[in-house]
Amino acid sequence: MLLTPKGVATMEVHVEAFSSMAVTLASFVESLTQSGLMTAEEVRAFIAALPPGRQPVTGADLARELYRAGRLTKYQCQAVYQGKTRILVLGNYVVLDRLGRGGMALVFKAQHRRMQRIVALKVLPPEMIDSQEAVQRFQQEVKAVARLSHPNIVTAYDADEANGIHFLVMECVEGENLLTLVREYGPFPPGKAIACILQAARGLEYAHQQGIIHRDIKPSNLLLDKRGTIKILDMGLARVRQPLALGEDAEFVQAGYVLGSVDYMSPEQTVDMKATDHRSDIYSLGCTLFYLLAGRTMYRGETFVQRVLAHREYPIPSLRQVRPDIPEGLDAVFRKMVAKKPKDRHQSMSEVIGDLQGLVTPASLKGPGPYVALKANEDVRDLPAEWVEDTSGPTPIPSLDELLLDEPIPQRVEPAPSPLAWSIRSRHRRRRLLTGLAMAGVALVTWLVFGVILRPRFREGILVLEVTPPGCTVKIYDAYDRLEQTRTTRNDQLSMLVEPGQHRLEIQ
Repeated sequence: MLLTPKGVATMEVHVEAFSSMAVTLASFVESLTQSGLMTAEEVRAFIAALPPGRQPVTGADLARELYRAGRLTKYQCQAVYQGKTRILVLGNYVVLDRLGRGGMALVFKAQHRRMQRIVALKVLPPEMIDSQEAVQRFQQEVKAVARLSHPNIVTAYDADEANGIHFLVMECVEGENLLTLVREYGPFPPGKAIACILQAARGLEYAHQQGIIHRDIKPSNLLLDKRGTIKILDMGLARVRQPLALGEDAEFVQAGYVLGSVDYMSPEQTVDMKATDHRSDIYSLGCTLFYLLAGRTMYRGETFVQRVLAHREYPIPSLRQVRPDIPEGLDAVFRKMVAKKPKDRHQSMSEVIGDLQGLVTPASLKGPGPYVALKANEDVRDLPAEWVEDTSGPTPIPSLDELLLDEPIPQRVEPAPSPLAWSIRSRHRRRRLLTGLAMAGVALVTWLVFGVILRPRFREGILVLEVTPPGCTVKIYDAYDRLEQTRTTRNDQLSMLVEPGQHRLEIQ
């Protein structure tokens, strides 16, 4: 358990719903063949080729053998075991792993069956297919990214619909987003923060020239790949200034309805989404620069309204007050980027690039932290070895199929670079703890800090806390550090319904 200076107990929790029922061999085979990953003939041939001592008796047995032989990935074993196979094969693409969530959509690592190319699939979840707004927003993103081709923007290859599911095919970038990197390593040195923002500004400059405004720039939407290139992600809120085939409904943001991330949202964006222009992206990029350098958002507030008002009314914070090592010139550029009124900001990303480029010197690039190249096309081989981020990847945590196995299996699939389950981070390091209970698929961990006993139990997305003494305030944040729930314990047990995914828990 990590205690902040204010004595707040914090931890990050990954909740995943499991079925506690054992799956029979016949059920597993039926689910596997329905998924499209293997035909019934292929399954029978695979089982027949196994030696007598390894003939499967249960679904878990067959999952183990398929995984050992490299016929299924860990994620595929999980999905087939749970019967969640609808999106494992989409047209020519075979889903290999789940990478995370981008906006309202799910993002998967996949492979083209014939070309063998690894891609990222952004999929509109089946439960959103009946939502006209969700489908329109997804189609708008498809049209936006189709117009963009730039080294600092994730490339889109294709878009299609299969099994009634809409999906977008993009390049699969090996790397990590800036939000996670700051949480892992702490604030960036000034020169390296400038390098990241410069690359993002170049990508946004190009997008603006194509008539596209991103409207959701934030650290989690900027990915740093292993070559040191920044890639802009998630065009789900992008506004295309030229008319779309979708007609006037393409904007679909009604009066009083705000989309985006409030901690990085321009003041005018919280008033009227339709009235925003490219200068809103400049404001959001400035907020992102502050986060990279300060390790926190510009303004803090317990509620959505408090943070909105802060962006509109509160004075602009000084970077030099947060970090004395920040050059005065950088502080001045930042303050101009986040001016309250659009007319007082830089009027184009070209102006931002010009101001930031003038602050870059070789000396400014020295210091600890994640290292990046200044040029998007700069090859990692041309950089000093200490500038290159470690690409060994995190140690994987046992997953459902491993919980069901009676013997360990070597990790075959390279782990996704996103944050893993049950991670507890300090500023410069992360520790992981996990205890697996095979029969119920339950993760149980206990911490004792200042008289607070936590016993999270996970079943169908329900988080149960046993707290001693009562009267504690419990807050749950999502993967983007947005407050989801606040509850006060009145007795020694508190139950909270939590959606599957990564969350951060604070107890005060």
